[in-house]
Amino acid sequence: MKFTKPKILISKCLEFDACRFDGQMINSNYIKKLKNCIDFVTICPEVEIGMGTPRKPIRIVEEKNQMLLIQRDSKIDYSSKMNDFSNNYLSQINTIDGFILKANSPSCGINNAKKYHKDNPAPIGKTSGLFASEVINLFPDHPKEDEKRLNNPFPAELIETDNSRFF
Repeated sequence: MKFTKPKILISKCLEFDACRFDGQMINSNYIKKLKNCIDFVTICPEVEIGMGTPRKPIRIVEEKNQMLLIQRDSKIDYSSKMNDFSNNYLSQINTIDGFILKANSPSCGINNAKKYHKDNPAPIGKTSGLFASEVINLFPDHPKEDEKRLNNPFPAELIETDNSRFF
């Protein structure tokens, strides 16, 4: 019997490409090990909407109950580009089994990206990144993880059990 590898959409900066805002790649021994048993589909939403590498940091700004993706220094608003890209890209995916996204990212963070008020330099809470929000909206029943949870050595049993959702 041939094992069918699950197809997982993963943030490209996690072990695949140096595309983070600072031009770095996140190394992950756990993801390295998964490469043999998972078909990964890589994506960097920020690069896909035309932001270069390296690039100036962006952040989520809550304004009138709406989450905006704002470049911190220039105040450029990338919300429409990110929302359009996320919806178009994710609407075309029909054979994906789950997601591994970059923790704390204003585009890919799952419930752990900092959000700000436009007039306050300190974070006011946490939310999902704009791309991750669309993942959650369009794929509510698919497993979703971030690399920090995957790399958490304690408790190992929980991680192994949770990751069985991908298989």
